[in-house]
Amino acid sequence: MNRIIEIAHAERSHRGPVRGRAIGFLLAAGVALGACTSSTAARPTVSPNSRSGAGDELRRAANTWARAANERDGAAMSEYFADDAIAMYPRHSQPTVGKNLNRAGWIKAFATPGWTHPLAVDSIAISASGDMGYTYGRWHLKTVGTSSAPALDIGGRYLAVWRPIGEGRAWRIVILSANEHRPAPSM
Repeated sequence: MNRIIEIAHAERSHRGPVRGRAIGFLLAAGVALGACTSSTAARPTVSPNSRSGAGDELRRAANTWARAANERDGAAMSEYFADDAIAMYPRHSQPTVGKNLNRAGWIKAFATPGWTHPLAVDSIAISASGDMGYTYGRWHLKTVGTSSAPALDIGGRYLAVWRPIGEGRAWRIVILSANEHRPAPSM
């Protein structure tokens, strides 16, 4: 992982912070996906070792994060972001970096009347060492139209890379990337 950080920092110094973060994200996602999947087996909905303690803990964290989104609780949802999390949302031109910025965005969004953003966790996987995992699933955004903005009814898929962080080794999202599909996937 240190090598990924070194490459991202070197890239950032030559091409600016956003491009460096994007390249760092792609490298980290590649390592995470490579570490979490097996080349000899078909991709299961749940990795074989996800039934272990680490897998159960990640599943609980991911489901609680999704439940907070489904209940429109931006503060609870953002508790599952690492302090330095990088989130790439489909309609944002720049990554949203940091837990506090993600928290502020979700709290503001959920305070908007008629704004819903349910999430579904479709799959989890954990590395053999138990120090990294990923979840992927579906999201759906609905808003009420106003005089300044049309109503939205869109959705897509997301991939979240998680790591156990801190003394309690609580699972936190370090990288989140979402894309938009038309039509939106069913929830």
